[in-house]
Amino acid sequence: MLLKCKHLKLGIVSAITILMVCCTSGGDITRESFNLPDKATCELTELFRISSPTDGAFFSHIRKIHILSDGNLIVQNYPDHQLYELTPVGELVSVIGRQGRGPGEFIQTYISHLTLNDSLHVYDFNNIRHQVLFKNDEGEWEYKRERAFRRKVPDGMREQIPKLVLPGPGSDLYGVFRIFPTSRDTLNGHYAYVSRVDRNVEHMGEVSRLRLEHDLALHRGDNFSLSVHNNRRFYKGFYNFNPETDEVILIHNTSNEIIAIDTSEKETVIGYLPFERFPLDRKKLEGSLVNVNYHYSGMKEIVQDKFLEHEPYYSNVILHQNRLWINLARADSKSPNWIITTLNGEVLKAFRIPENISEVTIHGNRMYGSVLNSDETVYLVGYELKEL
Repeated sequence: MLLKCKHLKLGIVSAITILMVCCTSGGDITRESFNLPDKATCELTELFRISSPTDGAFFSHIRKIHILSDGNLIVQNYPDHQLYELTPVGELVSVIGRQGRGPGEFIQTYISHLTLNDSLHVYDFNNIRHQVLFKNDEGEWEYKRERAFRRKVPDGMREQIPKLVLPGPGSDLYGVFRIFPTSRDTLNGHYAYVSRVDRNVEHMGEVSRLRLEHDLALHRGDNFSLSVHNNRRFYKGFYNFNPETDEVILIHNTSNEIIAIDTSEKETVIGYLPFERFPLDRKKLEGSLVNVNYHYSGMKEIVQDKFLEHEPYYSNVILHQNRLWINLARADSKSPNWIITTLNGEVLKAFRIPENISEVTIHGNRMYGSVLNSDETVYLVGYELKEL
């Protein structure tokens, strides 16, 4: 359970939008705020920060942070041929796997999942296989079995393996899949859906609640050039699944509505999230266009037209134990940029992390994630949330 922090007194302004005026070098601009706290109710204590889990190994792209039943972490770094088990305070317990093509060996760990009884599923595209490992009574990781890739591809889509595997009631397992249209000329991408999976993390059920996760701002020109993609300022959505209620919780940056999608595909607004909007920093906008292929006439204008009028509401939304952990944009660098809310949007806690943290995993009152330093060093960080 999370440590209890003092609740925020929001009063009766839950349906009122507060307009505040702030100044910039370009003159007065309007900042729009709704139900956001100005002060933190909790603080974070940094538990550890490591860039090298073991001699000769360095984090470059942390893709997954799993929590074992005993509270230890498993960290998957890409591209890498091994995984790392660490204590909750960042001490190395063991190295999982080694380079090679035999049992328990990997060329590059592409993605990984932790399922029932701490079964560790590791996908190695270069070996074209999916291996399962387990921890024996002596605390050593052993090879258990392997399978070749098997995929169920919805019509007109191409699918990857699940981006997330969640335990449901009993021994049920659910996968949240991300898929892409096969048409190379589409402007859209990244659809998500839910399906039951078996112990091999393969489909058992039908594709359910297929939704557009976000617009990649892809545009293919006459010379097949592409615009920027995956930019955080473009329209973005957060697709989370709650196995307890069998509902998808969907939040879009174009609205602060919290949408629940049931098994019949019915969408219901169940609450509203706090937000803050403020005009875009034009210098940041220009910097975001550096990857545009300027050989295609008009590409820059097309990309600029797709930018939101304001900064996005949310940078991350994580569903954890029926609570939403939300990282949002704030105009004031001292204001809390993380909040924890109920599923209807009531703010329970607020705190600030002064750096961008990705691949966030939450366990009790602790947060683990990946941070990119100014010198391009990648760190695994651990924080503990405490009451002020």
